[in-house]
Amino acid sequence: MMDECGFGSLALLNMQRTFMQRFFFPVLFATLASTSELSAQTFPSSVDICMQQDAGAGVLRISLRANDQDFGEVLSGLVFTIRWPQGSPATLGLTASAWCPPGQAFNPGPSAQVSPGNGFKYKTWTSTGFALLNAPVDISGCAQTLLADTWTEVLTIPFINGASTLFQLVNDDFTFADNRDYFISLNGQWIANGDTLTGTICSGSTSISSVVDEAPFFRLAPNPTTGLVQIMAPSVPNAWCEVLDATGRSVMTQRLNAAGPSMLDLTGEAPGVYQVRVNSSEGCKTMSVVLERP
Repeated sequence: MMDECGFGSLALLNMQRTFMQRFFFPVLFATLASTSELSAQTFPSSVDICMQQDAGAGVLRISLRANDQDFGEVLSGLVFTIRWPQGSPATLGLTASAWCPPGQAFNPGPSAQVSPGNGFKYKTWTSTGFALLNAPVDISGCAQTLLADTWTEVLTIPFINGASTLFQLVNDDFTFADNRDYFISLNGQWIANGDTLTGTICSGSTSISSVVDEAPFFRLAPNPTTGLVQIMAPSVPNAWCEVLDATGRSVMTQRLNAAGPSMLDLTGEAPGVYQVRVNSSEGCKTMSVVLERP
């Protein structure tokens, strides 16, 4: 995929992100854990992301929510993507954060705007952190903590000529294929306690406090399973799922039936706990399934 300047927009980022996930982060944070307060790590069960379109202020407000557990250590990686209609004259401006000063432990920056020919424009933000969020500002921290089960606004993005434009924080076919889906890692890890730390995404034009969690939009059965597992999800088009093993390796990706349940066949995989990640217009959700020997 080429960006507007004729370069592979995220090709280098993708290689860097893969290298950091597999090699750099684990070595770095293992070293830190042996010598610092990271030796006793505690993680949220996941971290959700939400975007509020504030037409009055002319900004998009990005918020994070740590589930079940406060988090003030290292937000080591973050990726999210915003899309809007191809025909809109709107552009997105420079980001600002009242939550963390520039150049500190949280420092997201945007990619070039891309138009892949699917009717939308896209822009992706990434952040790589090495300092503690709750560390003082004078030693590269933010002096902040993501509070458990509480939406925290971390970033604002101004929009220009976009008063009537619908902006969306998305995982879709393009973001999946181009490695732009929402992703988060904490203390160099993107899986903790056997589950992915990347939670759900939402977008809205209402205040963040009005966002209400809904019941999971898909179910797995049987669970545990000896191989075949049925995904029961709403009848929506363009839904797909990915299955990850305990190391984070993708072992299967497939589209889901637009109407009726879909079937996954894990009979060729080793017994263990797998993460089934479903993306659709209803959102993104990951659930665990246990594969047992027959």
